[in-house]
Amino acid sequence: TLFIVGDGSYDIVPTSSILVSRVPNVMIGSCTFTLPDRNFRISIFKANMRKSPVADDITFGQLADVMDGFSGADIIEMCERVANNAIRDAITADVKR
Repeated sequence: TLFIVGDGSYDIVPTSSILVSRVPNVMIGSCTFTLPDRNFRISIFKANMRKSPVADDITFGQLADVMDGFSGADIIEMCERVANNAIRDAITADVKR
């Protein structure tokens, strides 16, 4: 099992605060994740919305432009929330009929 936890400030956590007896294989280091560029954001949208209907007046390029500066995880979360809200709205509309 591998757990990666961080907020970009690994250097201020003293190594003595890690319980080695509970986590026997701990490695402290840093890695950098870059934000996706426009083409990669488009591919993230396409992959996550491949089974979801999208309005004709919305393009993946427009969505990618709006989500500039967001991570891939942010985009995936947004797709899931929009899908869940659409399902909730459809159920509510059906109940009102």
